Amino acid sequence: MKTYTITSNYSLSITQMIELGKFGHVDPFLSIQDWESFPTWDKTSHLVKKQLALHDPGEILKAATERGSCIEKVNQQMSDVGLKPARFEDLLALGAQYQDEEICVIPEGQARFLSALGSTKQTKLPELFGAPCLRIGSKGNIEGGRSLMETLFRDWYLPGHYYVGVVIGSEMVT
Repeated sequence: MKTYTITSNYSLSITQMIELGKFGHVDPFLSIQDWESFPTWDKTSHLVKKQLALHDPGEILKAATERGSCIEKVNQQMSDVGLKPARFEDLLALGAQYQDEEICVIPEGQARFLSALGSTKQTKLPELFGAPCLRIGSKGNIEGGRSLMETLFRDWYLPGHYYVGVVIGSEMVT
């Protein structure tokens, strides 16, 4: 499993962390208050160094049918391989500290979606959950670059999605 060393600066605001990521596109349907509504950290001012890894849930999730079972199964799979779900600030730090091609291989004309399930929230629609997502590569009407968006989950597996995990035991306050 490939890992990525990041340092999260917990003294920064969400706005400052988004600016550091140099995202070519930030979802215009979400205000800063929407971004700040994702569960994050306590706002103490310290740096935390940690290892992140990408988790591809594979075929097992295509059969998920119970309410919320997809997210629960991904979280269990991640735990089984020594990961815990990354939070929004981890996703922002990954985007700020690594170029797209350093994160994963992106086939020409396609995109990869990296979601942080540690910051999942209920949306206004009871059947949908939202999680912050970093889109890298190109697909659809957003060409090239990277974008920060909210991924909406129902009860099924989303093909092409990877889930960012924190390697358990790797966090170190600096």
